[in-house]
Parts: sequence; C-alpha cells; structure tokens
Amino acid sequence: MELHKSDFGVTFSNFPSGACGDATLVLGTHLKDISLGKFNYMVGNYHGIEENSWSSHVWLQSGQLVIDITADQFPNVDDKVIVSNNSIWHSTLNGRALHLADYRIYDANTKCSLERIHHKVLGFIKK
Repeated sequence: MELHKSDFGVTFSNFPSGACGDATLVLGTHLKDISLGKFNYMVGNYHGIEENSWSSHVWLQSGQLVIDITADQFPNVDDKVIVSNNSIWHSTLNGRALHLADYRIYDANTKCSLERIHHKVLGFIKK
C-alpha cells in the first residue's frame, strides 16, 4: 500500500507547502494519543530573503522541544523533519502558542476531515 498526496485532499496536494497547519494537528493528536506528550500548536511568521516573501508557519512545541515536519517548504531549511531543543530557525519566527495541537478541539467538519487523514496514516503505519 502506498500513500499519495492526492489521498489527503487539497490541503496536502503540495505537501509540505501549505500543509503545516493540518499536518501539525494530525501529528500533535497522534503524539498525544500514544502518550508522547501534549504539544502546543505554534504559529509564527516567516520572512524570506526575497522581497515581499512573507507567510505564516505552524509547528509543534512542548517547552523547548520543537517538532516540525513541514519546515522544508522554506528555501533556507534543508532538513525534511526537525526535532530539536531550542531550534534557532524557529526562534526567528517569533512563534506563539495558540492552543493544544489536537484536531478534536475544532468544529465537526474539521475534526472529521483530519480524523480521516489520521486513520489513513495509521493504516499505512500498521502495515
């Protein structure tokens, strides 16, 4: 069984670009469910070298521990996945915790959509 970006809907169609919010929620929920801790849903601002290149970015954080599975969408990030204490790159984003990273705190439509994605990933992992 293979997973394709198209299996996950429009949010993941250009993964990792544009997928940080939903990917962070799914991963945060999963880490909580398997008792690896509760993580904050962090939101920061990325300002690129190019003129007018601004975007928001989302990642997981618990204390100083940063987990980011979509940072490689930015040109100055080489790592596909970042798991780090005191990530220097993330500190430049001036992030703030919005809430617990758990899609189940959202409205019914969001919860249903992300739960479907979560179960697809779990099915793949278990095979």
